Amino acid sequence: MRTLRPSQKRQNVSEPQVTHARDVHRVAAEDGVLLRLERYATPGGKPVLLLHGWMQSPRGMDSPVMGRSVARHLHAHGMDVFVGCMRGHGDGLQRSGAAGHWTPGDHAALDLPAMVKLIRKVTGRIPALVGHSLGGLVSLMYLAGATSTKGGTTPHQLASARRRRLVSSVTAIAPPLAFPSRSIGLFGDKPDRAGKLVCRFGASDMGRRLLDRVPTVPLQQGIRRLTGAPGPVGRVITAGLVKACRGNAARGFWRPENMGPDVIAAELTRTLDATSGAELHQMASWVTQGGLPAEWYEALRWVKNPTLIIAGEKDGVSTLEGVTTGASMIGGDPRRLMVVEDAGHNDLRVGVRATTHVYPAVTDWIHKYA
Repeated sequence: MRTLRPSQKRQNVSEPQVTHARDVHRVAAEDGVLLRLERYATPGGKPVLLLHGWMQSPRGMDSPVMGRSVARHLHAHGMDVFVGCMRGHGDGLQRSGAAGHWTPGDHAALDLPAMVKLIRKVTGRIPALVGHSLGGLVSLMYLAGATSTKGGTTPHQLASARRRRLVSSVTAIAPPLAFPSRSIGLFGDKPDRAGKLVCRFGASDMGRRLLDRVPTVPLQQGIRRLTGAPGPVGRVITAGLVKACRGNAARGFWRPENMGPDVIAAELTRTLDATSGAELHQMASWVTQGGLPAEWYEALRWVKNPTLIIAGEKDGVSTLEGVTTGASMIGGDPRRLMVVEDAGHNDLRVGVRATTHVYPAVTDWIHKYA
């Protein structure tokens, strides 16, 4: 596996400052859940499916801030871009499915097969997968043959072999592949005690029983009610939250120096989304166990598609150690690990170094293995 550390001198080649119209597609998963995809159409262009991360809406991969949208950057470079909305995410008419006890396994075994099938039907070509955080992990689980069973979601080698032919390449940006410290960083760029305590509670029997009663944890609603207050009150609250998040309040999720006030405001008011109780419990369990169940690490070796893994050097959630450990188990041919210096978690998709390092690398990878 080759590790790449891009030059800090690489130029910003983000999308031009224009507004692209989005088409909307809906497709039913095998279990009947209706999923939503937005499309920046380029007839004849290389199709790409973008997948958002945990506690994110599709705006995670299509930020409204000019120059910080993965979707619009790839579209500006001639690609036919589909922005997927996994079940339980999105608001109102933009939502995929209803509130429910959905898990990452459901996204991998049910959502992705339906989305990939739709894209192949609409374009006549196989797509590249690009996912951030949970979206990157789900993409790899899908290619490892994630299959729904009565006992949950398990990898299946024959399904993996079939799906290998349905996807041209995969890029996973900051995927949470392993947690060597059995914690995450909430207030710093390294796993901290607060992250460990939160994850331990979420993974505990008490936490599970509590979360079983809460199909959806509406994290975004409180923020939007505050920032959406009428008159100057909403603006003052927004400015206060942004100032706090430019300090240590959210340092585990991004490096403040890589995020401008407008980007942070969009993250809080447009990207932050709900999560299901089951999803929260499963993620917390993985953290406290140090990683995924052993069967998934064996299954990652079945992933033979060209695989690009991008890690942030200062990521407090998907730590560099954890991403490197997990990436070494992927069988991608070729397989590359790219480390972005001084980058955190969410700023890998919307921060300064996303535009100068991540977007060009993703574009090059997709073009090379189209």
